Amino acid sequence: MKRSKSHAGAPLPSPGREGESPPSEHAADDIFRALAGEILRRSIPPGTALPSERELGDRFGVSRIVVREAVHRLKEHELVKVRQGAPTQVLDWNEASDPRLIHLELELAPRGTEDARDVTERQLLAALSMIALAQQRIDSDELDELERLVEEFDESGIGEGRLDEFEHRYWSTMAAATKNRILIREVQWWFNVLKADPKKQHLRVGTAQQRSFLYRKVNEKLREGRGAATYYLSLLEPVLAVMSDPESVNANAATAEQPSNGR
Repeated sequence: MKRSKSHAGAPLPSPGREGESPPSEHAADDIFRALAGEILRRSIPPGTALPSERELGDRFGVSRIVVREAVHRLKEHELVKVRQGAPTQVLDWNEASDPRLIHLELELAPRGTEDARDVTERQLLAALSMIALAQQRIDSDELDELERLVEEFDESGIGEGRLDEFEHRYWSTMAAATKNRILIREVQWWFNVLKADPKKQHLRVGTAQQRSFLYRKVNEKLREGRGAATYYLSLLEPVLAVMSDPESVNANAATAEQPSNGR
């Protein structure tokens, strides 16, 4: 492998510390994110051709190799179609199946209250499926842990500031109780998405005290061995009805942006 010549007295580029990505990877990532954002926001509409490698290289001030790496990542995410000897075509991301696009869309093409509604509905409905399955498969140790988590959260003062951490642990335990590896991984993935989002693009349904009461009742139904999913669904249906009203969603989103005072 040949090395490029350096000017006299100029040090060669450092290979970087172990675990660090080379500069070209950082550049390719920046270009990928910039182009992905434009595609997801439809600044570059589906069906149009992506600018050529030379044009993109001039725009971002990088080599065609770096551009090619970024475009390859767009292809992996099903955002473009690359054909030999033909322009790279932008695809309709609504037809893509790659789940990584959910995170990219929330981060690079936020839609405000629409995102908040979509994410919250997904969380509420996913919780229903986990409770229904956990009711069939939960063991005594997992049930003890769910009860301990709620008890510990209540004793700590039921502060809004600790709610995210508590719910991450609670639903991770619930997912483990389903014995379904897809649900287990999905829960971790979604909490990581929300943790990485500084704007917290989801609606807070109920206060911390109300949610703690809900989890306590779900635990009681799980302990009885029946009725947990039915109880949760009875509370969920009116919430979904309210969320289907755009004015209610906008009002809840505005409230969620206000700083919390704890209890």
